[in-house]
Amino acid sequence: MTEIGETDRATCDLAGTTIVFPDGFEVVAPALGGRTATAERHRDGSESDTYSLANLGIYGIVAAQTAADPKHTDWWGIAEGISKEKLAFGSHDGN
Repeated sequence: MTEIGETDRATCDLAGTTIVFPDGFEVVAPALGGRTATAERHRDGSESDTYSLANLGIYGIVAAQTAADPKHTDWWGIAEGISKEKLAFGSHDGN
């Protein structure tokens, strides 16, 4: 038996897992260390939200949904992972 504290969290790779955002939009998690972003235009030509995922291994999956206008981002994931993503790539949510 392995205790939780002994588990190598780096092996918690969710690559290939389908992540469902609160509005129902689905994105497949990228490979460990990878990032993906998806944005599409609506039929009327307006921009849609951008959906982003980062597979951070020991920090889990970090998901973000950025509104086209005004620029605002909702984040999901563990706090340390979200902090690392914001530090590395910035944030549109004022934090």
